[in-house]
Amino acid sequence: QIQGILKGMYDTFVGDMEKANAEEAEAQKAFQELLATKRAEMQTLQLTLDKQNLEKANKAQDLADTTQLRDDTQAQLAADEAFFAETKEQCKVKALEWSERSRLRTEELAGIAKAIQILSSSEAQAVL
Repeated sequence: QIQGILKGMYDTFVGDMEKANAEEAEAQKAFQELLATKRAEMQTLQLTLDKQNLEKANKAQDLADTTQLRDDTQAQLAADEAFFAETKEQCKVKALEWSERSRLRTEELAGIAKAIQILSSSEAQAVL
């Protein structure tokens, strides 16, 4: 009778152990599947992170290039505005000089015409 009880306990333990082993195998399989899924997800996320870091670096470079271009353009604009102001002032001076030269030339031509008139007069012809 004791052997029957021990055999019954043994059979129960063996059954429980087989059930526990089956559950453990199922849990291990589920864990391995989850682990594989998480590794694939991590790889995908790492690729995405690398891509975003590359895009960030490219955008930072574009920003630096654009900022440099803007600064260069602003410096060129300032130089061009200064050149324009200087040229405008020089044009005013040249216009005044031209106006003065034109006035003097007109006076010279009037003086020459007057001299020719005087020299061409009959009184001047008589003296010469």
